Amino acid sequence: MLSFVMSEIRNIKYSDRQILQTDMLLYQFPSGSEVFKLDPNNMHCGEMLKMLNETMKKNANNELMQHGVTFAQMKMLAMLSGQPGHSATLKELERYYNMTQATIAGLAVRLEKKHFVEGYMDPDDRRVKHIRLTESGMELCRITRESMERREAHLLDPLDEDERREFKRLLLKIYNNEVRI
Repeated sequence: MLSFVMSEIRNIKYSDRQILQTDMLLYQFPSGSEVFKLDPNNMHCGEMLKMLNETMKKNANNELMQHGVTFAQMKMLAMLSGQPGHSATLKELERYYNMTQATIAGLAVRLEKKHFVEGYMDPDDRRVKHIRLTESGMELCRITRESMERREAHLLDPLDEDERREFKRLLLKIYNNEVRI
């Protein structure tokens, strides 16, 4: 699998970097042994979006690993942070993420072992299990939210305000078209 090499671009002075970033993409094999150029004019947009997504996910995972969580675990914590009482049932999480009961339960167990969530039974129906964020889970959400905002600012840094609005508008238009398939 290929990974995007921004570090190579960052070593170039800013005025040259702007030209370079729009003219080609630099890639490197995971071994780090070979850097090569790809012409974005010869690539499908979906291919470029996938590569950008993989790079962003890899960078997020690397950062999250410093806190002992994965991207999937952090997604669950973030979802819980936006819920009333910072809590949800396992069934709600299954539907929200479109994942199996076993996958959601596994994520919850691992997060509980790390003291980011706590599980409890519904007082009205003992068959229903809830999980809620702990104080350390809420703190991790705060830290990662700040980090995500920094990464977002970095991602959009080459765009001016009008370009950012247009970029978001186009992404939403493409997304809405895709979810109708």
